[in-house]
Amino acid sequence: MPVGWPGLSRRWVPAVVLSMVLAMASSGFAGNGGRGGPSQDAALDHRSLEISVLEVAILDSINVQRRSHGLEPLLWDATLADIARRTGQDLIRRRRLDHIDLEGRGPSDRIARQHRRLIGLVGENLAAFSGHWPESPQALAAELVSGWMGSPGHRRNILRVDYNYSGVGLVMRGRELRCVQLFAAVEAFLTTALPPSLKVGSRWPLSFVEGIGRRPEGVSLQPLGNPRRQERRQSPDFVEPADFRVEVTPGAYRLRFYFRESERRFSVIDGPQLEVERLAAAPP
Repeated sequence: MPVGWPGLSRRWVPAVVLSMVLAMASSGFAGNGGRGGPSQDAALDHRSLEISVLEVAILDSINVQRRSHGLEPLLWDATLADIARRTGQDLIRRRRLDHIDLEGRGPSDRIARQHRRLIGLVGENLAAFSGHWPESPQALAAELVSGWMGSPGHRRNILRVDYNYSGVGLVMRGRELRCVQLFAAVEAFLTTALPPSLKVGSRWPLSFVEGIGRRPEGVSLQPLGNPRRQERRQSPDFVEPADFRVEVTPGAYRLRFYFRESERRFSVIDGPQLEVERLAAAPP
C-alpha cells in the first residue's frame, strides 16, 4: 500500500521481486562502470532533473549502504539500465507498479529476451513517486533508497552478497515517476551476443569474457514451460559450449548453463530465450 513520508507532499510506493534464477546473454555488455543515457520518450516531462544523474545517484546511494555492511559495490551495466527504463516506461504509461506485465512476463523473462550476454541470477526493485519531491538528485536518491532499506524484500536485494552488477531506470511523466532497479549476480558474460533465433542444425560456438565470473562446462536447451530454478544434478546431459549446436525441434527454448561445484555435481542456471526455427524448404 502507499507509504506517506512526513513533511513531503508526495506518496512513495515500493515493490520488490526477490532473486530468481536466470542465465542470460547481453547485447550491450558495459564492462566495469559503463553509464547508460536517459530514457528517450518525447511524451515524458523530465523537468529540471537530469534523469541520468539521478539514476547514477541511486546506484551510488545503494553502494553506500552495501559498503556500510561490508559488501562490494555494484557495478553499472548499461544494458540492464536500458531494460529498466523500458520497464519504467511501460509502468508509467499504464499507471501500474507490478513486476509482472500485462503479457504475463516478469523481470527474468524480460532480461532473458533483451540481455543477450549475461549469465547469472537476477532481482528487481520498483518504486513510484507522485506529487513534489526534492530537486536534488542526491536528496531524492537518498530518500528512495532509505525507503527501500526499510522494506525487508527491497533490503534483501540491496544487501544480497552475490549481486555484483546493476542497472537503474528512471522515467517521469509530469509529476509521476517510476524507478526500476535490476540486480544481477553475474556468473559469466558471453563474448558474442546470442541471436534471438537460430535455425535447426545451426552451430553457434559459445565463449566467455575472461576475468569475469567463472566458465560453465556445459550448455543444453530446455523447452519453455518447465520450472525455472537453480538446481544440482548428477551426470547432466550437456555439450561443451564451444560445440553448441541446435539439434532440437522448432520452438521456444532456454539455454541452461552447467557450472561445476565438485567432481560429480553441477549448479544449473537457466539461460536466455532462444527461438529455434525450421530450415527453409529446398527449392523444387
